[in-house]
Order: sequence, then structure tokens, then C-alpha cells
Amino acid sequence: MGAALAKIDSTNCALSTKRALRFMALTASRQVEVRRATWDQVDLESAVWVKPAESMKTGRPHRVPLSLQALDLLRGMRDGVRQDGLVFPGSRPGWPRIGPEAYRVPVEADEADIGEHEIALLEIGFLHLRG
Repeated sequence: MGAALAKIDSTNCALSTKRALRFMALTASRQVEVRRATWDQVDLESAVWVKPAESMKTGRPHRVPLSLQALDLLRGMRDGVRQDGLVFPGSRPGWPRIGPEAYRVPVEADEADIGEHEIALLEIGFLHLRG
């Protein structure tokens, strides 16, 4: 997992995209859920992100516990943001949120991309190793 996060950090993506990719990896979430995340869904005090029912395949809200790394990331971004605003807004004028194409991060010119499925596989492998 550390190597994947380091590769994300080393890309020339916009800072908002790097943060979103890191959050996606730290929470094992789908990119569409991260792109649509709003600050009113996040409770930093309780360390939980509540994904709304309409964004879940099950049709029920889902509570995601936030790790210390995810909390640090969010706290570093929180200042000056509207209460109901997007957690990961787009970095270009006129683009309210990060587009889905931003989640295909080129690692190196001759290597495969890291996308949500690759991150999910990393998460599954990590959880398996931890038992």
C-alpha cells in the first residue's frame, strides 16, 4: 500500500486529484463515491464518513471508519470550505468536481495505470495479510 501511495504522490496530477486518490485508497472506496463526497457526510470528531444510501449499490447508507491517515488528510483540507461543499472539488474553473478520468493515474510511461480496481486489490491483499 505504501508503494502505491508513494506513486500517487509522485505523479504530476493536481493536488486535489492526489488527495482524492489517497483518500480512495485509505478508505477502500469507489472513485464515484469519493468524487461525490461532501463535507456534511464527514464527521471528523467521530472519525466516520457516512456514504448516503443513493450512492450505495445496496441502497442503504454506509458508515466508513476513517483511519488516522484519512483524518489527517481531511483535516489538512478542511479550512475555508463550505459545510456542504465537495470534499474533492475540481481544480479547473467551471469544473465542480474531479472528473472520472483523473482516477487513471499514469505511474510511468511504460507501466500500467493505477485505478480503483488496482487499489481495491491492494486493499484486499493488505487485509488478507493482516488476517
